[in-house]
Amino acid sequence: MNEGLALNDWQLERARFVVHRIKGEKNITIVDVGCGDGSVLAYIARFCPSVSQSVGIDASPVALKRAEKRGIRTIQSNFTAQTFSEVLPESEYALLFEVLEHVPISEVLLQAVYDKTKKGVFFSIPNTGYFLYRLRLLFGKTPMQWRIHPSEHLRFWTHADLKWWLKALKYRDCELHPYKGIPGLNKLWPSMFAAGFIVHIPK
Repeated sequence: MNEGLALNDWQLERARFVVHRIKGEKNITIVDVGCGDGSVLAYIARFCPSVSQSVGIDASPVALKRAEKRGIRTIQSNFTAQTFSEVLPESEYALLFEVLEHVPISEVLLQAVYDKTKKGVFFSIPNTGYFLYRLRLLFGKTPMQWRIHPSEHLRFWTHADLKWWLKALKYRDCELHPYKGIPGLNKLWPSMFAAGFIVHIPK
């Protein structure tokens, strides 16, 4: 049973990005690490009938109960736990939307998730090089990417950092999609005018 989906603009663009790239495939299992209430997974399943199973992983039991009401199989786990890779199921695709910036050693989590997929990973991160954050630095303030508390984000990437990072980790043929920020300019000059990036790492 799918309840009404209340995706914000950011979640909607991320979900549509995935749908556009997997639509038409058959018998797909998707694992969403940091699934929250499952709205993104439910949207993808709604527009991709070939999704045979959706699995949501989150540390919050409250969020997982909401995800279960959307027909999503759930697993409660802390992403930084040493045993995380043991509870992480295999899948065709995995999602890591707005997760990596919250983890101290993002490389380990990304690799663990990537290793359990057959076709690849989708993730998203904020762009620390976004012009509003640059203006804050110009006036002696740090980039304010957090919602509730400054301690939320532990890792930061600009467009150049992201490209270097993926290459250094030996991920090949990655697709970087700039999104949000200033429409039009975010595609022409993503390092300055995209508020975030959606990345597809294929296998």
